[in-house]
Amino acid sequence: MISESIRVKKNETVDVITPTLNAEKFIEQCLLSTKRLRGSLFNHLIVDSGSVDETRAIANAHQVNSIYCLPGNMYKAINYGISETESDWVTYINSDDMLYCDAIMSALEEGCDDCDVIYGNIDYINSDGMFLHHWRSATPKMLGGLFANSIMPISQPGTLFRRSLWEKLGGFREKYKYSADFDFFLRAFASGARFRYFDKKPFAAFRIHDEQISNNYSEAMYAESRHAISDTRLKISDFEMRFTKFLMRRRNINSYLVRFLRHQHLYQKFHLSKTISIS
Repeated sequence: MISESIRVKKNETVDVITPTLNAEKFIEQCLLSTKRLRGSLFNHLIVDSGSVDETRAIANAHQVNSIYCLPGNMYKAINYGISETESDWVTYINSDDMLYCDAIMSALEEGCDDCDVIYGNIDYINSDGMFLHHWRSATPKMLGGLFANSIMPISQPGTLFRRSLWEKLGGFREKYKYSADFDFFLRAFASGARFRYFDKKPFAAFRIHDEQISNNYSEAMYAESRHAISDTRLKISDFEMRFTKFLMRRRNINSYLVRFLRHQHLYQKFHLSKTISIS
């Protein structure tokens, strides 16, 4: 249950959606990360597309509801999960990622009447759950320039968005198999949605591992992002695109250093570990 000292403004509710398919390897750590959140105001829902491993049994053991969604892509499952809930705020995390409860509660406690998307920073972890490096998201003023560069300026596991925004945008567009989250937040930005950046604590941990879609289909993700940009007819000057990319690198210069040193320490190789962030 949520601590009595934490009071979400106006008792606004939050649903966390996790799409799964044979996710037993990491799903328990994901569920444990939301345990302190779950209560009268927060709900975690598993949307499973026919797992034949222990995924749903693990969810049941942790008293987390799961529902079935016909196989498709993960955004189909996310849309279905959101449609089956009624909260004010929504986020989704993959089964291999984790949320940081204190940061989520602190951000909501500060109040969010004037925004449609709340987002923060994230940590990167490896397959064993060991810290790799921190990553700072872009400020709201940097969003357009980074979107135009096909760079996701905010880290999806570290976001909350209003259900009303999801409804306004028609949900995640399932024609995008790998980059519907990029498309969703790009369309939110283009529609005038209000983004609020919470920079005090990281919101989530994003796990890097060999089976990860974002690492194995980077070219397809880039192609989809370019199509999404064309769809929205986003107009950003070349100067702004170059300048915001430079600013994003500069604001994360410490992360590059830590990333390099942690990779060397963990794997005895001098190399920048691969992430979904701007390289």
